[in-house]
Amino acid sequence: QAIHVYFPDPWPKAKHAKNRLISAGFPEQAQRVLVRTGLVFLRTDDLDYFAQMEEVFGESPLFERAETPAELMAITTDFEREFNGRGIPTNHAAWRRID
Repeated sequence: QAIHVYFPDPWPKAKHAKNRLISAGFPEQAQRVLVRTGLVFLRTDDLDYFAQMEEVFGESPLFERAETPAELMAITTDFEREFNGRGIPTNHAAWRRID
């Protein structure tokens, strides 16, 4: 019903960006395992990676933008709390599978 990807390794160096989990082929893989209207929830503190996530899913005809439920937003990871405590915000997005 859902795939949660929170704070994946951003591979920040340009030559390593090809190793990122959320890349061109990810929407097709996610679509294969999700039920109809299944959701992908994404979180990262890395703005460059977040832009890539938005681009990858935004260009996919398999997904549409969705809202992250408030009750899910209230749940934070240890990593997220640590970074938020240092003033580094969390970027989040949700995408719904469409047919």
